[in-house]
Amino acid sequence: MTEFLWFVGGALVYKVLSTLLRIGHTAHLIRELQINVIKFLGSAVQDVAFMRALKYKVMSEAALPDEYILNEKKVDEEDYTSWKNDVVERLHSSVSPSIAANLSFKNWQELVDILDKYYKKDER
Repeated sequence: MTEFLWFVGGALVYKVLSTLLRIGHTAHLIRELQINVIKFLGSAVQDVAFMRALKYKVMSEAALPDEYILNEKKVDEEDYTSWKNDVVERLHSSVSPSIAANLSFKNWQELVDILDKYYKKDER
């Protein structure tokens, strides 16, 4: 009888340890995925900023009126702000609720802060 109890105890310990390791691996995977998505978004933001600067330079060289260029900048900034909010919202809605609860950002500024910490940590 004791052998059976040892067997059951070992099976229970195995099951608990296996579950804990799987949870740890999943949490690590979510963190890595989160960083990769944020890095990708950071790259996209850099590209958008470059294209906007190029657009305003071309508009200025084309001798368009300053008020037109300022209006374009205002419209672009509104679109950009809307895009940032939409990205965060879609990231949270595109994953399961259990994963969304583990994402460590709720808005664009928190996303940028995570990216800053990542690159500062990477520089050390």
